[in-house]
Amino acid sequence: MYFSPNFIRVIKSRRMSWAGHVAGMGDRRVAYTVLVGRLDGKRPLVRSRSRWENNIKLDLKEAA
Repeated sequence: MYFSPNFIRVIKSRRMSWAGHVAGMGDRRVAYTVLVGRLDGKRPLVRSRSRWENNIKLDLKEAA
């Protein structure tokens, strides 16, 4: 059930919809700063984890 194409498509669609909603928010909203902002500091030297922003970019490439 979870690996059917329709279920995956629904998740990607909702993720892109939410990203569009947050992108329309003002600069002072916390959700917008989390989506657009960058954190300072070092990351551990292990395999880089997939970020939510990277998933959105891949979804947009697949949709186009």
